[in-house]
Amino acid sequence: MSNKAGNNKSRISRETGTQTKSKHSRRRVHAGNIVLAVLLVLWVCLIWFHSSRPAEESSKESGWLLSLAHNIFPLLTEHVLRKLAHVFEYAVLGVLSSLLFLLHLKTRNLLHRYIVLRSGGWLIAFGLAVPVIDEAIQLLTPGRSAEVLDVLIDFGGFAGGTLITAVIFYLAYRRKY
Repeated sequence: MSNKAGNNKSRISRETGTQTKSKHSRRRVHAGNIVLAVLLVLWVCLIWFHSSRPAEESSKESGWLLSLAHNIFPLLTEHVLRKLAHVFEYAVLGVLSSLLFLLHLKTRNLLHRYIVLRSGGWLIAFGLAVPVIDEAIQLLTPGRSAEVLDVLIDFGGFAGGTLITAVIFYLAYRRKY
């Protein structure tokens, strides 16, 4: 099986028995890794920025959003809206993190995939570290407090985003093969 320049098809390496991709395909995956990593860092910064805002500013933002949401959900309270915002923020974080993780798996040989999958605990550790730091930032912010329940809610959102991404990848993989 020949691999001409510009051809994106995979081929089997004689030395390692693993599947390799053309340079063009690897560059595209690498660019995707960089874009996702930048988006992930920006999203974490956005989460931590919201935590660093004093209580009055945060309350004004929630009040404005609540007035918009009351048109659709008249029984929604500010407390529930804030918790839903936590879930949403961290679900997006879970999606971005798991996409980066899964895209990284596509760039390596089978042995590396096994090692990365075995170290999936790093993904979980990241999903716990961000909300713990988030709550620590709130603890240092005037008028704000840190709550263990928020860490659990945040991690639940992260896990939900990760699970949604995994299910979509699984269904796409099943459909392809």
